Amino acid sequence: MNISKSSLPALVGLVLLAGFTLAQDNTCPAYPSSARASDRAAIVADFDYVSYISDPDRLGAVPPAKNFIDTGIFKKMTGDGVDASPLSTDNEFVRRIYLDLTGRIPTYEQATTFLASADPNKRANLIEDLLASSAYVDQISHWFLDRFQVRAGQRLIGLPSAINFYDYIRDFVQTDRPFDGVVREMVTARGDSDAEPPIAFLAREQTNPIQDNWDNTLNTVTTQFLGIRTDCVSCHSGRGHLEKINLDLTQHTRRDFWKMSAFFSRMRMRLVSDDNAGNRQRVIIANDTTIGQYTSAVDPSNPGARPSRAGANEAPYYWLTGQVPQSEDWRGEFARILTADPQFAKAAVNYIWAYFFGSGIVDPVDGWDLARTDPNLPLPEGWPTQNTHPEVLSGLAEYFVQNNYSVKSVVRLILNSNAYQLSSRYPDGKWQDAYKRYFARYEARRMSAEQLVDSLSTATGITPQMAVQGLPYVLQYTNQVPYPGATNDGGTENVLNNLGRGDYNSRLSNNQPSLLGVLDFMNNYTIEIRTRAYSDRFAPQSRLSVWVADGLSEAEIVNRVFMATLTRLPTAAELDLALNRKTIDMRTWLSGLQWALIQKSDFVFKY
Repeated sequence: MNISKSSLPALVGLVLLAGFTLAQDNTCPAYPSSARASDRAAIVADFDYVSYISDPDRLGAVPPAKNFIDTGIFKKMTGDGVDASPLSTDNEFVRRIYLDLTGRIPTYEQATTFLASADPNKRANLIEDLLASSAYVDQISHWFLDRFQVRAGQRLIGLPSAINFYDYIRDFVQTDRPFDGVVREMVTARGDSDAEPPIAFLAREQTNPIQDNWDNTLNTVTTQFLGIRTDCVSCHSGRGHLEKINLDLTQHTRRDFWKMSAFFSRMRMRLVSDDNAGNRQRVIIANDTTIGQYTSAVDPSNPGARPSRAGANEAPYYWLTGQVPQSEDWRGEFARILTADPQFAKAAVNYIWAYFFGSGIVDPVDGWDLARTDPNLPLPEGWPTQNTHPEVLSGLAEYFVQNNYSVKSVVRLILNSNAYQLSSRYPDGKWQDAYKRYFARYEARRMSAEQLVDSLSTATGITPQMAVQGLPYVLQYTNQVPYPGATNDGGTENVLNNLGRGDYNSRLSNNQPSLLGVLDFMNNYTIEIRTRAYSDRFAPQSRLSVWVADGLSEAEIVNRVFMATLTRLPTAAELDLALNRKTIDMRTWLSGLQWALIQKSDFVFKY
């Protein structure tokens, strides 16, 4: 699709119109402001991309390709005259890889060991070491748990059910079980939630009337496993509502949604409580019935959040491929059709890609517009592509399937690519917004709340001791916590909330800097106490206090504090500044230095 410069004003107008439409869709509770903002930003980025490629006039400089990811990414950049940023330095790489795979920066010892190595394969070797670590299980489990959002006290989920689900996801990550099998288990779960952990995934959507339960479950499944938010068409047909948001969904009606939701209409869920107060609740999903379909019969005294379903008496129909169940086990048939759908693998690898790159090849990752992602389909007039690298995405999906739906295999492939290992630095004055869709540099972004708190623990050597009801051991890192609010450490929980952690109920996680987060990180006592270069009955022993006690020189301590906190040595100017600011009290001076370094953007941002 070529767009002339003369047509750009019309495109800008369309972007503005799209933004206006998004802003006016406030009446749809299934489409919150955060989702509207994400869609608006993604559409603007898509337009930046198609505007740029209209007039390429030079060839881009790119690193060599290490695998098919690089071949596709760099071929596109070279053909469209886009330069790649330089490859990351060893300092940048070791910090980034630890954050992505363990959820925290490397320790002083880990960083210095890696940087001192002359092994030409040290990056690939470190990737393998971290993929085999328990810290990898912590971080990637946390990523999946944050997506599926199961917590005790939510809907029908009791504490044992939530802890069982936590253990279930950790086992899936640790053993690298095939993702398609795990999804089939969650979609078809039955039995007692105390004995069958996947039931929690379904129980979190339980509500009344029963049709809302089916509809909520379907939207969660399509969002998480197909990358398509379908909740909007559960309330109203797409036409007349979604033209500036999702062109593919404009072709679908509420009836289409009901037909797909019908796959869950024979599921029967029962709440059982083991105590009179209802605190120890369990869910039992019996074997699905063999009769019934999606019905519009709703108790008028409890109509639910959605408009009336007049005329909704539907049998199952999977609208993406046109398939219908081949047996009476409708949920089992849905799980089979879902995981065999090519969109399932594409959505899965796109989620993984976005975790490591900051945005998906199709973005937002849960906002696929199938009318704009297939390279074999012509784009609608005036609309940009949503899939800038179809060969890479298809290649990743095929690789995922060929490797038995192994998440770790895709992670390994991505991390060993030069596309992932690009620096976030780009030549001054040469960056254009259109380059974002090329992945021409690593996308710097603020750490998540959990990464900030856990990296603070690593930098200072002081970790909290967090007990969680239902777990027989104490946790040290926040990415090990089963769900928000699960620990007895109120101070840490409060810091996480102020830094933008979601609650799995009404507040989404947000890593955008906020005034509250900045002020709290600067002034919170539970943070400040970890930066002290001395220990007493209030302040535990920090790594800094150990270095002081060891009698190291002032310059050496400054060097170590920089490496432990920022994964780099100070520049000559920074070293002089730090030494010249020394106060009479050495410990107070060093405490101030440690505190100042954790406030720097070098520490707060992943780059």
